[in-house]
Amino acid sequence: MPGMSDGNTTLTQTPNGRPWDQDAFFTVLHVPQRRRLLMAMAMGGPQTAAQLNPGATRVKMDLTLKHLGAMRDSGIVVVTPNPLDGRKQLYALERSIRVTKTETGCEIDVGFCLLRE
Repeated sequence: MPGMSDGNTTLTQTPNGRPWDQDAFFTVLHVPQRRRLLMAMAMGGPQTAAQLNPGATRVKMDLTLKHLGAMRDSGIVVVTPNPLDGRKQLYALERSIRVTKTETGCEIDVGFCLLRE
């Protein structure tokens, strides 16, 4: 049955036909800081790591970059060069992830999961 786990890694199709690994998705997003980064990208679009974590110390920025790397490796986040500053990268949600802004925040729909803020 689609979307049901049989103990193995379950795959579901995204809106553009790319398979999602649900286990990897939830493993990555069990960390509260990663969910905050996800919501920040949903609300503000593509941003640099510094924009996603303003005022962060060097240690906190290193941790932010580690979280963004895990999100990128899982396919939730894509990285593109910043056209305004070639030394920095922009982090954004994978384009098949649907974001709907609401009166109270936003909804992030990945097909098998709906996240709300």
